[in-house]
Amino acid sequence: MSTMSAATPDQSRHRVQVLLVAAPGMRTMLHERIETVAESVSANFDASVRICALSQINDDPFPSMNPEGFGFDAVIDIDGHSALLEKDAILNALGDISAALSGVLNQSTSGVVIGWPQAVIPGPRCALRYLYVMRRKAGVSRDDYFDHYFHRHSKFAFHLKGIKAYTQVHVDLEASNELSAALGFGLRDVDSVTELTFDSVNEFFAGVEPRAAEASDDELLFVDRERSVSFCSIDTTIRN
Repeated sequence: MSTMSAATPDQSRHRVQVLLVAAPGMRTMLHERIETVAESVSANFDASVRICALSQINDDPFPSMNPEGFGFDAVIDIDGHSALLEKDAILNALGDISAALSGVLNQSTSGVVIGWPQAVIPGPRCALRYLYVMRRKAGVSRDDYFDHYFHRHSKFAFHLKGIKAYTQVHVDLEASNELSAALGFGLRDVDSVTELTFDSVNEFFAGVEPRAAEASDDELLFVDRERSVSFCSIDTTIRN
């Protein structure tokens, strides 16, 4: 899609991401349960709504780059027309998730975000999906954040040879905080989620390297890296 200065982000679709952190010692068990839970969630939505289960890869290199040194262990990803993914429908679908993952979940660091996905570089589904859960820098307004993110920072993705697709999820801050609170999760105040898909982590790093320094300097203008989290997951489609 176009990200030129006159382009307007699309709000016809919603993407919901349930970002899950395992309780100590329960990462493997969370991974074993996530597809079953995602299948149960899918039964509450129209057949046109896409559902995916994501499990963080072993030896994920990205969390070591995060200030807090962690990534989300699993994600339930829900994508569909905005009218089908309103707050009440999401709460109805996710209402039993804490019970379904009882004993394996750290609710205080898990959360739900809902936003509008922007397919900046459309592409095929891949085995691996990188997610960067982002928060804006202090002093940067939400309007300025999304203007820079969508119209300016997006240009760097077009130079990454190792990626197949690039999506920005522009998070609805208020709705996301309400959903997390209603489900007993502690995660709050996420502004956006960057998604990159690729076939190989090594290919990704090789493709990023030529523009890494320039992209990093630009990111510092609007992103609070100290409060942002990146990780890589295996993407399993439950319903396409």
